Order: sequence, then structure tokens, then C-alpha cells
Amino acid sequence: MKQLHKILKEKREHKAYSQEYVAEKLKVSSSTISRWEAGTVSMSIVQICNFAKVLGMDESDLLASIARKRQVKPLPLAQLIIDVFDRDTYNSVIDLVKDLGPQHIVVHTKL
Repeated sequence: MKQLHKILKEKREHKAYSQEYVAEKLKVSSSTISRWEAGTVSMSIVQICNFAKVLGMDESDLLASIARKRQVKPLPLAQLIIDVFDRDTYNSVIDLVKDLGPQHIVVHTKL
């Protein structure tokens, strides 16, 4: 998470936003912003997303970029479980998934 705090602080400084400005937008104290950026206090996912929004960042991209830096393979954005009860439906679902491309999805089947 130290990387997250560093990214948020650098982005805030790049935009020339003061800690007080961000604190006002997030309805917290400037000392809270300071502690978040220093990594001495943990942030909830909601707080991270709100902080990113104030800075004009896409929160999904922020979290995904951190995940990519820690892993060879990025963390999935979502996991879907689909129960299919006949072969034709299975083939239809697989055809749709194939259109997404192998770089975007991993399929686990019980077949």
C-alpha cells in the first residue's frame, strides 16, 4: 500500500493541490490527508476511490496499476460464475468469450 500512498501524493502535488484543498473536498482534516500520504493510517477502498476522484484519476486504473506492478499477471477486475446446463448454451457462451481474446479472460470449466 505504500506505493498507493506515494502515487496519490505525487498526483496531488503534480496538480498543485494542497492537502487542505483535498481534505476539504473529502470532508476530512488536512492531518488525515498527511497521515494517508505518509502511510501511517490505512485508507478504506471508498476513501482511496474518493481521493482518486478528487485528483481526476480513474480509481479502477489506479488499483489495477498497483496490482500490475506487484504481479507478473494482473489481478482480475471481476470473476463471473456461469452455470450452463446444455452443450449448445455452453458453445454459445464460449464463442462470446473467444471474441474477447485470450489476453482479457481466463476460462475454467468442469468439462
